[in-house]
Amino acid sequence: MKNLYLSGSRLLTVVLIGLSCMIGQQMYANDYLERQKHYMVYSAGADHIHFKVPVWAYGRAYDYYLDGATRIFYVKNGNETLIANVQSDRYDENEKDTDKGTAYFRLEHGLGSATITSMANGAPYYVSDNGAWTPQLIVVQREDDDCPQVTFLEFDWYPPEDMDEKDFKLFVTSDHHKWNQSGFETKEYDFGVFTGADEAQAPIISDPFFYAANDKGAAGYGKLAYVYSLTTDVKQYFTTQDATSRILMERSDMLFVEPADSVQHGFRACFYALRDVDHATWRWVWSNKIDIPAYHKIHNFEVKPWIYHRE
Repeated sequence: MKNLYLSGSRLLTVVLIGLSCMIGQQMYANDYLERQKHYMVYSAGADHIHFKVPVWAYGRAYDYYLDGATRIFYVKNGNETLIANVQSDRYDENEKDTDKGTAYFRLEHGLGSATITSMANGAPYYVSDNGAWTPQLIVVQREDDDCPQVTFLEFDWYPPEDMDEKDFKLFVTSDHHKWNQSGFETKEYDFGVFTGADEAQAPIISDPFFYAANDKGAAGYGKLAYVYSLTTDVKQYFTTQDATSRILMERSDMLFVEPADSVQHGFRACFYALRDVDHATWRWVWSNKIDIPAYHKIHNFEVKPWIYHRE
């Protein structure tokens, strides 16, 4: 009976270890390509817009890679226009853990020009709007947001002249494959309104981090800080969390945000920044989006006596 119990215990242990490994894999199951915060689209100056698109991501349970149906497009006056397609390989350089990965890029006819800025050799790669796929591009791969290997395709897009001073909305539709599943999943991300050849450098905000000056200081314990950066003068700002406009004089500094009991997705700050030095014109410009992590504060610090009753 004892031997039976031991073997049963061992069997139970093996089963529990197996389940924990399976659960661990499921918890780690990669959703990197399904989260908008990992994609970035922002104005990088008066004449071009910068895109950062993850095209392959490692996953212990399964790897992700983008399919050629992945589209980057704009919408103007209700009409959708394709800008480019991107994709990556399922295997090849991506799996070798050499800080390099693969990507392919195709710019639609008549849609300006583009320069790939994430080449592994550090040299920019110029792409014309001939509608053809590039050869295999060897681009950078790095760890990001707890995912150990992510291959990035980054590029600057220079819209055609007929889009000058025209407003349009930019979208990325991600079609991604998992190695152990047939077909692909689709996610669409909206990056807001841009103006052709009339964009100031977009403000950039960092991922938040915990910060405390002192228990009564401007930040205080339990606050989150993030770093912002602009290339022009700024007067005011507000955020998606707090619509109150506040004075701001520095081009780069730290700002603070209140955490909540749940994750705050899509947090952005809007800055009243200098648009044109010669004409002294100003305008409101939005930053990139970040997620504010959950943080559970202790709200009641009252000490109460505890009396032990012996039974």
